Amino acid sequence: KEEKPMFVERYFENATSINYAVFAILASGGFLISNESDEIKKYFNQKHLDFFKNSTDLVDKIAFYLDNLNVAQKMAQLGKFETMEKHNFSARARYILKKTLD
Repeated sequence: KEEKPMFVERYFENATSINYAVFAILASGGFLISNESDEIKKYFNQKHLDFFKNSTDLVDKIAFYLDNLNVAQKMAQLGKFETMEKHNFSARARYILKKTLD
C-alpha cells in the first residue's frame, strides 16, 4: 500500500493567505496541516485538512496524526476529492468567466 506523506504547509505566526501549495498537496492526496487562516477556510474545512494555531498546537497535532494515520488518510482522501471536484483548472476558468461576464 502506498503511503502518503504528511505536510505542514508553512509556519508563520501571522500567515493569512492561501497559496498554490495548498491545492497541490491536497490534489495529490497528501495530508496537510496549515496555519489557521480565514482565506483557506473559504475553500476548505477541517474535513479536508487540519489547522494549527501555534507551534505547540502544531507539535500536538503532528503527534496525534502519527498515532492516528487512518484519520489523516481519510482527511487526505476528502481533501483530494474536494480539490479535484471544485478547484481544478476547468472549474477556475468557469468561475473567472462567470465573474467577468456578470
